[in-house]
Amino acid sequence: MASPLKHEHEHDTLSGIKRRLRGAYDLDLNVSYSRLGSLFHPQLGTAVGDLTAAVKRLYGSTRLSLGTNGTTASNTLMVLSAAVEGESLIMDRHSHGSVYGALVLGGATPHYLPPRFDQDRGVPQVSLTSDVEQALATHPQARSVLITAPNYYGAQPDLPGIRKQVRAAGCWQLIDAAHGAHLRASPRLAPAIEEMQPDLMTTSLHKTLGALSQSSVLLGFGDNPELDARLQELIDTTPVISTSFSTVILASIEPALAEVQQTDRWERAVDLAADLRERLSYLPGCRVIDLAAQIGVAACDPLRVCLDVSATGLTGYTLADQLEAAGHITEMSTDRHVLLLLTSATSQAATDSFLATLTEIIQAANVKPHSTRTGLHPPDGLPSMVLTPRQAFLAARRAQRRVPVADAVGSVSAETLAAYPPGAPIVIAGERLRSDDLEYLRSVRRLGGVLKGSADLELNTVAIIDD
Repeated sequence: MASPLKHEHEHDTLSGIKRRLRGAYDLDLNVSYSRLGSLFHPQLGTAVGDLTAAVKRLYGSTRLSLGTNGTTASNTLMVLSAAVEGESLIMDRHSHGSVYGALVLGGATPHYLPPRFDQDRGVPQVSLTSDVEQALATHPQARSVLITAPNYYGAQPDLPGIRKQVRAAGCWQLIDAAHGAHLRASPRLAPAIEEMQPDLMTTSLHKTLGALSQSSVLLGFGDNPELDARLQELIDTTPVISTSFSTVILASIEPALAEVQQTDRWERAVDLAADLRERLSYLPGCRVIDLAAQIGVAACDPLRVCLDVSATGLTGYTLADQLEAAGHITEMSTDRHVLLLLTSATSQAATDSFLATLTEIIQAANVKPHSTRTGLHPPDGLPSMVLTPRQAFLAARRAQRRVPVADAVGSVSAETLAAYPPGAPIVIAGERLRSDDLEYLRSVRRLGGVLKGSADLELNTVAIIDD
């Protein structure tokens, strides 16, 4: 697996691409091949069944669903298993867009944990145990609680404390751990999410491991017949899992499992990350963010390095573009940061090359001493929910209209609007539009960010539902 810090661009002819894909074609089996087995009912003695058993052994789960449609599909199964129309769930507001898609499909009512933002560091905060306790008391009818851990920045909340609150309320605990598949590789990383034994959790095997894109697993723990039955019914009756699943993606999972067990390589990456943080701290205008010092953070993945570049005069978007032009890919950028990801494949040569390139860019920016640029931060509080995501989707199908942003304030949004990455919604369809939310999104776009969910990519207009 190539290091995310360094990407070698290769421009192949069509025939060259075909040559490189020859091995993939050999692995692309017809799903009618009996010895292959099925994702719907994996049986030991088949390729899919044996792979399923291997993943279950590694993560210690009692039930598991392999996926080749990404954690978007796994999250959809997880949420639909836990809550549908007439039911509700408590969830992080910073949840992935796929969670909101599942709310549209299933019709469950969401109750959001209060979003918190660390203005000093310029990053979102994790949910607090007290937030979960209050939400459970306010919404005793909720059947489940969904937490994203680790988040995009690698931070984890107090999961044992949250688990205690959720269990006491008799609810199901759901965790989107898309960025945490590797954590069990070494005790020097953050605690493995599966050790929390949530009722259901999802994780991506391609984000931090070497499996191919869209490889994902949905894991379950403990004895829960009702949740098991709900999940199996969804697997059997909905199109969330394709009958034409990718055997190429499945084949890439096995070496990824072996990668998790290469502890020495992961610990070398931890050392490289510590060294990189130290060296980055000396660059003018750069500040390495100590994510573990945030309020509510119980643990943080040391392989994610968050660099605040606001004092360089450059935005994170601009810096990421310049790094990419020089052959270095960042994990994420915001108006204020670039986020770097190291893996078991990262080498000293890769970090040295990255640092040299970054130093050249910073020097060319001619940073002035104590120069600062105020970063953006999402508006406080939440817009009021007028319609659930599903109700808003159906209402928008019947009647919506697009109006200038200035005329949209106070109306019910027909669109779910987010800055991507990380893609956490600022406004969800069915919520009343606030001027601060719209101005924040437009500012993100002006600074070079990408907007997700709006048909108007510049957000000069917004689709609304007449209420």
